[in-house]
Amino acid sequence: MASVPALYLPFSAERFEDLWSDRVRAGLAALGMPLKGLTVISPHKEAALAAAAVASPVARRAGAANLLVQRGRSWLATTTDAEGVLSPLRARRVDVARRRVAVVGCGGAGRAAAAAFDGAGAEVTLVNRGLERGRFAASLLGLPFAPLADFAVGDYAIVVNATPCAGHDGEFPFDVRGLARGAIVVDLVVGAAPTPLVRAAEALGQPVIDGREVLLVEARRQFRLMTGWHMAAEAARELLDGHGNERADEAAERRQAIA
Repeated sequence: MASVPALYLPFSAERFEDLWSDRVRAGLAALGMPLKGLTVISPHKEAALAAAAVASPVARRAGAANLLVQRGRSWLATTTDAEGVLSPLRARRVDVARRRVAVVGCGGAGRAAAAAFDGAGAEVTLVNRGLERGRFAASLLGLPFAPLADFAVGDYAIVVNATPCAGHDGEFPFDVRGLARGAIVVDLVVGAAPTPLVRAAEALGQPVIDGREVLLVEARRQFRLMTGWHMAAEAARELLDGHGNERADEAAERRQAIA
């Protein structure tokens, strides 16, 4: 891949609205360059959607965006979380249509993943520990909701972990021992190594898609949308490997931040 005359920089903000007002609308004049795109991570995805003039259908349905891209004088809000979960399954020739899918975690990434599976014809159930957020997501997406305390993991062919918990400190989002034989685990948490959840599922012989594979898909898609260039898979893997020493909990919060 040829070099691209652009910078990808981190910005820290307690409130997305402050970043949007102080820097984005100002066009980063202090740096002497235009701003073409913005990756957004938790907990700012809902505010990002509200800030944009135009939104993609999946971002609007999920009520959250992890990417803002300038289109002329307007900003488009979209999400790569949907493609991040479906693309690795397609690569394995897994047809999700009519399969029972549980998405554990009802934040922006979980809602986008659920919307993607639903759009692909899967039978999706939302699962969340907090009842308020779970019911909000169910109402937003028009999908059934099961409290985590009542979740029967063995009833599903695909189980997505869209929570920050992946077995670190002994806390797992669900008991992998209850998985149905052959059920696929998709873990969105990114770390320097496979998470304890991934390792536990693999030890039982379950097929697994880990967060690094999901991030690879999202990074390349975001790069394309922001620059118009394609990023080779090899180059994306090198960038991802360069962040391999990050603490797993930090990487989980910033899992879309490489593009």
